Amino acid sequence: MKISVEQAEKIALAKVNGNIKSIKLDEDDHHYAYEVEVRSAKGQEVDLEISATTGAVLDVDWDD
Repeated sequence: MKISVEQAEKIALAKVNGNIKSIKLDEDDHHYAYEVEVRSAKGQEVDLEISATTGAVLDVDWDD
């Protein structure tokens, strides 16, 4: 993995202004990604999936 937890947090917070609630490394079919949960400045829950290899944001899910 090329992306550290700290780098994944910075990437998530660059996408969503808020606070990190949780972050975990997940593996699926030999692909590693960080699952990051953020509470936005407006109080919304946002789930992001960030590639642990490239740092690309793979998915952003805003909860209502």
